[in-house]
Amino acid sequence: MSDLSLLPPNATPLERALEVATRRAFDVPVPVKTVWDPETCPVALLPWLAWAFAVDQWDSRWSDAQKRAVVGNAIAIHRYRGTLGAVKRAIASLGYDITIREWFEESPRRDPFTFRAEVRIADSGVELPLYRQLEQLINDAKNVRSHLTGVTLVGVTEVDLFLGVEVISGNEVEIGAFDQQHIDSYGSLNVAVGIAMSVNVTVFPE
Repeated sequence: MSDLSLLPPNATPLERALEVATRRAFDVPVPVKTVWDPETCPVALLPWLAWAFAVDQWDSRWSDAQKRAVVGNAIAIHRYRGTLGAVKRAIASLGYDITIREWFEESPRRDPFTFRAEVRIADSGVELPLYRQLEQLINDAKNVRSHLTGVTLVGVTEVDLFLGVEVISGNEVEIGAFDQQHIDSYGSLNVAVGIAMSVNVTVFPE
């Protein structure tokens, strides 16, 4: 800001002091574009951005990536609320994949307009608060007519497979009056696979 003053020559000291104080406000950066972008918004301001985007569920224990995904998907979820796409997007915001089983897809068929959800949990456990959040996210994004009967958690574990190969080859050559047409080499392939898994189960009383 320029040091030029817009006050008249007969301005009082208080008026000039107010001018200096308010002039400093223009030096404060206001990154509006950055703050309103879920990808660049400071983490401390994400709860306020979530409120501005009308996010239904919020948990301070979520990771920064989950918080940004929830805020980033909020507009699309509100736009398509009541559809399967909105439900999948809501669950995907937390990093999970979901499959919906409608009542007519079950054998035998269940009560009309009911459905259950299968949420795949990869390499991580699920605590009771998160389970409740998954239920709430589904209920918030689904249509009013359909009723959720339950959420089934499907554990998915990814493992690295290492293969060890050893080939032992040898040739026996005889030199004589005949012409050697070809030489055959034989080897064996041994494969060993080991998978170690552990499951921790915590039972919460009703």
